[in-house]
Amino acid sequence: MDERKLLSISFIFAMVGISILYFLDVTQEVESVPFLESKMGSVVKVNGVIRDIKRREGFVLLKVEKKDLIDVILFKDKGDYFLNESISIVGNVKEFNGKMELVGKKRINFLKKVNFNNK
Repeated sequence: MDERKLLSISFIFAMVGISILYFLDVTQEVESVPFLESKMGSVVKVNGVIRDIKRREGFVLLKVEKKDLIDVILFKDKGDYFLNESISIVGNVKEFNGKMELVGKKRINFLKKVNFNNK
């Protein structure tokens, strides 16, 4: 492989990496439902603990607790979710039936599993 081609490939990967870092950095983290309401149409990030899971055909509805319970809807998602699991999700703020919800674009990561049943 010649040097010019290798340099071009390196440049492309560097730009993709910078774009990903920018995307992760520019999203604001949601603290509460009132904050969510002020960010209608924006891309935000929610870090919290899953308190409820409802699986339907074509989507999953999570209730994620930060300070308040925040509804998070994930379309076409085949991931595994567990109650009391810490999760981080990026998505768009939308209003549905008069309630604010986050339409998840992607799950950033699972942070850790919290088990309150073991003593």
